[in-house]
Amino acid sequence: MKHRCRRSLEVIIIQKQDLLRIHADLAKMKNSYEKIGYRKEFEDYDELCITPVHIHKSKDDHEKAIFLLSSELSIVAEEHAIYQIIKNKRRAGKPRIHSFAKNGIKDVFNDTPEKKPEKKSEEKNKNEKAEFEKAEFEKAEFEKAEFEEGLA
Repeated sequence: MKHRCRRSLEVIIIQKQDLLRIHADLAKMKNSYEKIGYRKEFEDYDELCITPVHIHKSKDDHEKAIFLLSSELSIVAEEHAIYQIIKNKRRAGKPRIHSFAKNGIKDVFNDTPEKKPEKKSEEKNKNEKAEFEKAEFEKAEFEKAEFEEGLA
């Protein structure tokens, strides 16, 4: 397999032994996804009839298998991640599947429910500000008295 870097015209050649190792690692990932129920997603790869133990197959055959398996694994991994997020939301007491169907994937990743900001009345703001200023003044007076006692 030749890979050309865009920065330099350096050609990287991967040996067949390395391809078999990559193929074996991807096959392990495939097996773990099949154990949890993702079998149909790997039908195209299974139709190739090329597994990592078929060392007599050509290097090109293993390349094809690796590319096909990695693309199928990426799709399954994405589906599984979305499933896990939805499952965790249910456990947290926030079932939002119906809103997921309506609003799309953005709603699944939104951890906080939408809240409309409360509009505080001007009077309430003035009261809070006055209370804060009063507390700050009392704090400053207390610190001043402590300081003066320390000098005496």
